[in-house]
Amino acid sequence: MHFSLSYIQSKVSDPIFFWVTYGGASTCRNFEENDLSYEEWKSVLHLSTRWNFDSIRKLALSSIEPPTSHDRLVLARTYLIDDWVVPALSALCERTKPLTLSEAHQMNIEDVVLISTVREHIRGRTIQVDAAEIPRRVEAEQLTALGHRISLSPSRELEDNNPVAGAWHFRSRREKAEAEARARAQEATRLCLDAEAKEHAEAVKKSRMGAEERAHLEAEKAREDAEEEARLEVEERKRKGAEEKALAKKARKAAIEAEKKREAEAKAKAAEAEKMRREAEAKAKEEAEAKAKAEEARIKANEDTVNKVRREEEATQWRGRRRVDEQEKAETGWLSSY
Repeated sequence: MHFSLSYIQSKVSDPIFFWVTYGGASTCRNFEENDLSYEEWKSVLHLSTRWNFDSIRKLALSSIEPPTSHDRLVLARTYLIDDWVVPALSALCERTKPLTLSEAHQMNIEDVVLISTVREHIRGRTIQVDAAEIPRRVEAEQLTALGHRISLSPSRELEDNNPVAGAWHFRSRREKAEAEARARAQEATRLCLDAEAKEHAEAVKKSRMGAEERAHLEAEKAREDAEEEARLEVEERKRKGAEEKALAKKARKAAIEAEKKREAEAKAKAAEAEKMRREAEAKAKEEAEAKAKAEEARIKANEDTVNKVRREEEATQWRGRRRVDEQEKAETGWLSSY
């Protein structure tokens, strides 16, 4: 189902602008802000391809998401999307479900035969084919089919120039295409069998040479392991020697630091003892001086006391002598009066 230009213009709008003059009116529409369905994007792809709108076609190709590999292949063949062909053919070859009749009717005969051939090679043989090998087989079948079509083109040109022969060949065109398809399938099968036989022969040859190669590889590996072990042992000895040197150097440094610390502590203790000795001597000197001063003061005080006592005694003696003298004078005067 295809949608009209007016329907698409009513549904879409975005930074990629769509300018077209339709019916005398210029319109501007933008696509990226709308989530269109698969059928709507399919219509956008159809119209953009038909009218050569490259930017809209690129947007449609980057936004459309075909629901199946078959739909992708049909779109690729219809709208000439070469990058989608091989992935779609590979997916159809890899899937478990075979092609249905309705799917085959929508495809060209070359793709149907190609998919059937590759699927037969993959699933009809005992050899297991890697998934990465399928696209290469698809491309090989495509190249084989392309070369066969090129080789048939001159005879078809002769048919077109001869109306009678052309009519007869037109009636038998389908049978001839089927025969060609069978011939291509047989040729592809033969090539596949040849490749498998070659692979089997190579595998046998490799198995015969495997023992000697394994022995050689094992000997080489043993030699390499021995060399690696010897190298590791040398490196380990070097590492241990370096560690021992580092430890010895560290021990020497620690001993030197400890000796310096002991010397510093001894000097500090000697200085402290000298300080204490000097302080003791100064204190003893002060005490001796104080004692000497006290003794001197005591002696002076004793002398002062002795002198005072002596002076008092002298004074007492003087007063006594004076009284005696006065008494004697008084007695003498009294006697003289008589």
